[in-house]
Amino acid sequence: MSQNGEREDAVTALHLRKVYENGATALDDLSFGLRRGEILGLVGPNGAGKTTTLLCLLGLIERTAGEVAIDGRPPESTAARARLGYVPEVPLLYNDLTVEEHLRFVAMAHRLAEADASARIAELLSTFDLLGHKDEFPTTFSKGTRQKLSILCALVHEPAVLLADEPFLGLDPESVWRLKEHLRRARDRGAAVLLSTHMLEAAETLCDRYLILHRGSLLAEGTLDELRSALPREEDRRLGLEGIFLALTRGETDDAP
Repeated sequence: MSQNGEREDAVTALHLRKVYENGATALDDLSFGLRRGEILGLVGPNGAGKTTTLLCLLGLIERTAGEVAIDGRPPESTAARARLGYVPEVPLLYNDLTVEEHLRFVAMAHRLAEADASARIAELLSTFDLLGHKDEFPTTFSKGTRQKLSILCALVHEPAVLLADEPFLGLDPESVWRLKEHLRRARDRGAAVLLSTHMLEAAETLCDRYLILHRGSLLAEGTLDELRSALPREEDRRLGLEGIFLALTRGETDDAP
């Protein structure tokens, strides 16, 4: 924490702008911070720029303008990458590696001690009900099983910064619950978690703050109470995240749940 008691930012984004070759503006002057020890929800309609934001933070696409820092370091640097974990919306897996080999590969890349890696892998496989699949290849897996393996690859080294793009897609309710518990534990040990999701009910029970994107710009930022206070009508200030989201992105509160 800083000297005034506030948690410091693990990730900073300043004036991000991304314009694709076809002229489409995905991000326009986006600035925010992701604090250590918090889960920050990134929500917005399709095309709002959520995935582009994550890719910019990871250094996987070139920014048109703006700056990104992971603990003060460029995201492309080796030091920054060592602190990052990433769950992509579409799992990126190796067809010629078994489930366990995927996890050991990640553990080796992050230089985990053999004993620590083995214990961590066994725990994750058991927790997410993949122990019986540890020697299998992902080619025949269902979407949900592929998603679980992708999540485990991001969690195995206990990253200081975890960026997750729609991690709940394809998961059964028990796996959603287990993932939420792991994200809470990551937050409690001081990790910074950025969660992009369309599952607003899950986000409402999990996130500490929210960023609401609309057409590549930051429309609103804050806790649920802070977002509610930004709504013009008194009766709207009892809305949940879904209602707030609809009110802010569509300018309509009459029909919001």
